[in-house]
Amino acid sequence: MGPRQQRELRNLRAEPDVQSRPCRATTPSTFGSPTTTATPAVSSATITINDVHPTADAGGNQSGNEGTGVSLHGSGNSTTGDAISAYAWDLDNNGSFETSGQDQTFNPDLPGNYPIKLRVTDDDGDTAVSSAVITITDVAPTANAGGNQTGAEGTGVTLHGSGNNTAGDAIVSYSWDLNGDNVFGDATTATTSFNPDLPGNYIVKLKVTDDDSQTSAVSQRDHYDHQRRPNRQRGNQPDWGHAFSR
Repeated sequence: MGPRQQRELRNLRAEPDVQSRPCRATTPSTFGSPTTTATPAVSSATITINDVHPTADAGGNQSGNEGTGVSLHGSGNSTTGDAISAYAWDLDNNGSFETSGQDQTFNPDLPGNYPIKLRVTDDDGDTAVSSAVITITDVAPTANAGGNQTGAEGTGVTLHGSGNNTAGDAIVSYSWDLNGDNVFGDATTATTSFNPDLPGNYIVKLKVTDDDSQTSAVSQRDHYDHQRRPNRQRGNQPDWGHAFSR
């Protein structure tokens, strides 16, 4: 082997074996250099929204008279903007809200203190309740002993008493004072006769009582027997203890 052949043999041994080189896959980048794809990081959270209940207002405590009562005006509100969809009242304090509507008339038959409640419901179905106390004052009846009358001694007059109550209570009893002693019970009917033994001016009084046991103020009328019977001596003043017959 000559010198030339020996050089060529050395050059072949120095060149690398291309087929035996390992290959690495690369991703071309826009900048001409290989890059590696990264996995993004993820974080999560839970958001809780609490419901807000409405508020109710039954209108506050009120006072009214028997037979007239009071007017109830309820209201409701929601700070979140929910609409109030229903109003219901418990007017008999039994825990049941059976009377619907925002406005009501409350007029119980008897006087007293009455607790009431209003419940409002919003369009989410949430409710709120407000309470109030309604005081109903008793109304006394009025009595009327009839107009002034004039009658004859020995005949007298017929008294026609009456009573009334603007609250609608019934008049259940009548009581007369016919002899001027301020003690009632001389007669106990609406109509009664008055026939004193002596002529003179007489004041009669009537009281009435209603079905709430309220008694009226006294109604009084003057009655005068001006016609004397013959041969009777008229005294200067009638004897209140014996001057009338029932």
